[in-house]
Amino acid sequence: QHDHSSGSIGSGSVSMLKHKRRKNQHKRVVIQVSADGLSSDMWAWRKYGQKPIKGSPYPRSYYRCSSSKGCLARKQLEQSRSDPGKFTVTYSGEHNHTQPTRRNSLAGTVRQKFPSTKNH
Repeated sequence: QHDHSSGSIGSGSVSMLKHKRRKNQHKRVVIQVSADGLSSDMWAWRKYGQKPIKGSPYPRSYYRCSSSKGCLARKQLEQSRSDPGKFTVTYSGEHNHTQPTRRNSLAGTVRQKFPSTKNH
């Protein structure tokens, strides 16, 4: 009877709650970058919102992937309060397509395909 009332039931329910919360969230990656590092992102993003952040003079910007229709990848961008030259980038969700070879080069690659068909 002593083993039965050891309190393992309480700790089990806590871990279940934590697991439930994590399961509902998308995969998240948080990185710190300088202003120069912002343009090194290979994906194409479209801004869909912005909102003020409590305690920060800078708003948070919200982006969704525009490389492929229906892609669930999202990005949040927040400027550092202590160092305005640094940004926190949070990626969530996963892309449903391959990474482009060059940023914003989709139109260029489509045009380049036509001359290469002559060589075929």
